[in-house]
Amino acid sequence: QIAYTKDFMTITETTYRSIMSGLFGIAFSSEQTKSVENTFPTAQTIYYGCPGTGKSFTVRKIAEGENDEKIIWYKKATETDKSCKKIDWVPSDEEKKNLTNNIFRTTFHPDYDYATFVGGYKPVKVADKLDYTFVPQVFTNAYVCALRHPEDPVYLIIEEINRGNCAQIFGDLFQLLDRTNGVSDYAIRPDTELSKYLASEGVPSESLRLPANLNIYATMNTSDQSLFPM
Repeated sequence: QIAYTKDFMTITETTYRSIMSGLFGIAFSSEQTKSVENTFPTAQTIYYGCPGTGKSFTVRKIAEGENDEKIIWYKKATETDKSCKKIDWVPSDEEKKNLTNNIFRTTFHPDYDYATFVGGYKPVKVADKLDYTFVPQVFTNAYVCALRHPEDPVYLIIEEINRGNCAQIFGDLFQLLDRTNGVSDYAIRPDTELSKYLASEGVPSESLRLPANLNIYATMNTSDQSLFPM
């Protein structure tokens, strides 16, 4: 018997039946399916295998769809408007340059570190002066997007996860990966720089806890010998 909660993301009946059939070999009659709530828990999954076995293709299809039809587009945040409102039309390629979406992708490598994953201070030219400011990276961008749009699925996709030193890259973020119904069991306190940035973006800044709509997918090549142990 499978239990579901309101924190799970809603999916279609066809997708639900396909997932349960593929993962667990469960077959549903139309009568059985009608009595089951069409929800599925937050995904936190690593796809592994040899090169060319379709790991990245599968993850892309889940998050983006066959022809990018699953991608959700938002207006970019500005100094006066941090809401990043969802648009209700299909953007052109030119419009996409001024938009952001719910897919966040990165690739680990041996020189990848915490600052590259979360963010850090970098020199930025302001007017005619050089200043240092906190520049968010892929994890922080995905986290903020998920908090701003709790009704939408947000995807953090990590390619070649075992080519980077995960202990160094994730740091205390590993604590957040223990999740119940999609929400982190244990909160962590962000460092001062990250906390200030989160506050400036109008999201909770005193503690970090992964929300239920933030899905983490990763791929790893089991045939590559130059890897960090996981």
